[in-house]
Amino acid sequence: MSFRAQIRFGTGLAPAHPPASRDEMLDRLAGADQIAAAFPQEGYTPRAERALEFAAARRDRRQGNAQAALSRRLGRQMREDEFRQMALTLARGVASPDGLRERLTWFWADHFTTVRRRVAMRGAITGYVEDAIRPHVAGRFGDLLASAVLHPAMVLYLDQDRSVGPNSHVGLRTGRSLNENLAREVLELHTLGVDAGYSQRDVREMAELLTGIGIRQGRELIFRPGHAEPGAETVFGATYGGARPADLSEIRAALHDLALRPETARHICGKLADYFNSDTPDPGLIDTMAAAWDDTGGAFLPVLHAMLSHRAAWSDAPGRVKRPFHFITSALRALGSPPDQIANASREMINRRLHLPLIAMGQRWQGAAGPDGYFDDDREWIRPQTLAARIGWAMLTASEMPRLPDPRDFVVTALGDTASPLITPVAFASLPTDHRLVVIILRGAMDGLDVVQPYGDPALARLRPGFDIGPDAGARDLDGFFALHPGLRDLWPLWQAGELGFAHAVSTPYRNARSHFDGQDLLEAGTGPGADARDGWLNRLVQTIPGATRETALAVGRDEALILRGAAPTSDWSPAARLLLSPATSDLLAAVYHDDPLFQASFDEAQFLSGLLHGDFSEAEGDGMMAGMQDAMAGAGQAEAVNVIADFAAERLRAEARIASFSIGGWDTHRSQQGGLSRALGHLSTAILRLRAGLGPDWGQTTVLA
Repeated sequence: MSFRAQIRFGTGLAPAHPPASRDEMLDRLAGADQIAAAFPQEGYTPRAERALEFAAARRDRRQGNAQAALSRRLGRQMREDEFRQMALTLARGVASPDGLRERLTWFWADHFTTVRRRVAMRGAITGYVEDAIRPHVAGRFGDLLASAVLHPAMVLYLDQDRSVGPNSHVGLRTGRSLNENLAREVLELHTLGVDAGYSQRDVREMAELLTGIGIRQGRELIFRPGHAEPGAETVFGATYGGARPADLSEIRAALHDLALRPETARHICGKLADYFNSDTPDPGLIDTMAAAWDDTGGAFLPVLHAMLSHRAAWSDAPGRVKRPFHFITSALRALGSPPDQIANASREMINRRLHLPLIAMGQRWQGAAGPDGYFDDDREWIRPQTLAARIGWAMLTASEMPRLPDPRDFVVTALGDTASPLITPVAFASLPTDHRLVVIILRGAMDGLDVVQPYGDPALARLRPGFDIGPDAGARDLDGFFALHPGLRDLWPLWQAGELGFAHAVSTPYRNARSHFDGQDLLEAGTGPGADARDGWLNRLVQTIPGATRETALAVGRDEALILRGAAPTSDWSPAARLLLSPATSDLLAAVYHDDPLFQASFDEAQFLSGLLHGDFSEAEGDGMMAGMQDAMAGAGQAEAVNVIADFAAERLRAEARIASFSIGGWDTHRSQQGGLSRALGHLSTAILRLRAGLGPDWGQTTVLA
């Protein structure tokens, strides 16, 4: 349960922090905010002051070089500060032993979303979270509600400072009137929820009650009686205001009462259960949390204790998809990345490793589309392009780590006892389903935009006017946006059966040169540019399989396979290799090679694989079989060679092998794109289908990656 607690309710497991139990997480939340002290963030006011100073300098920069220089200096300082805010927030999540506090801070920052719209808010949203939200995540909702709603950032974001009572002194003099933005969001988003039964009259009455709120110089909350609508207001059956002079006390009283309403309890508890557990949370869980809310006046610790004590909180279901910032935080935490280095990283590093990846993954830093925060649909976070961005970030991060942990240890560090058996170190060795993996290397430069065509994007046809694209040109429509090249038409039944998928725009971090050979080496080595590729990533995978032998993994074909080169014992074999020896010759060579381990191992392997391929046969029979095999490999062209290799790989995978790799060439099409790509795709289709046929009932436990 401790592993699941840290993953589901914290920021993830970490080698530096033992997993916390439920009670330990709640005790830490109730205690001092140690990580905020270790990685301090500046509050709202100084950042708002700098933003206003910068705006003034920009207005005055034409008045002289001094003002222009001040504008440039302040602009640089503010940009640097925004990147530093990101880094410090990330460092807290990576380092904190109190992960529940970080997750709650993220949750409430999203619930009370503000987005930079006004000058004073530039670079100041982190300060708003630091001042208005973080101090209250272990307190009471009423206090948090008043702190967030009446904070200058929220007032400016929803233009409440521009709202004027129509019958107020200022309203009668100027004709200015109400702005209902804040009132509507308080009722619909912050407290009751959209289905609570309030009316438009409630919204207007709340908006009239909120008149008078103002902000002095972009940073200080004030109340302006001359802007306030006179008289009492009735909101959801309760009456407020009417005192003369009007003041903030009645607004605070209304917010306090809204915080205690049962509709608010169910709305907020439902959001918390959704955020931490499931997008379809157990109704009983929400009932239990709401009861604790009602009993304690919206105190968070009892509500969270009720959630963490409910059986639904510990369901074996996978839970929610991590939002991108959470994904990056938990990954760096599991890798043991030093938080001090994160906090002090250069602006360029923060931009490349955090800011830009967050945009690519769909979560621009402090950039929600509206006051309802980031979207809450898991499908939105794992669209093809955003999922590809996560994979790309993981590849780049791993390639730039000075030292990666042992994969066998990392699985436990990152996932504990929640790891899927498909990714545990014993997956291939002990699973009763006996999974198999085939990696087909496509040598050259396959054009992914032509293989899986995003024909729904008008830019594709504009940028490639000479290409036949989309269903009208014979491609198979996949989903209304992507289409499958006609050369893969034979794989269409696999797509329909759910056995075929595509990860678009996924590549290595190799960008600085045009050598297909170097790029291919990086692909097989699984390393970053400039690394000395001495072994392949597939061999490193074999090293994690307990009890693996040379028969476990097999490279088939004539090409030297970097992907399987490395410390783990593997087999390399071409079906055309001829090794037909008389018993006397075999005995002689065995004696010659006896004292040379390298030669002895290679010789034994050659005999072993040749015998497995051809079985028991006489020398004459063997000559005929091998001659036929050689004809297929050398004389009948690539298509037949691919068939032979695929058949051989399937045969070995039905026996002792569990991993096989081979390559298919012909992808470097250049000007012969249309005809050349169709031929290469035909070879790939044939290889996959022959593997499927050759594996028979084992196909259901086989993954083919090309």
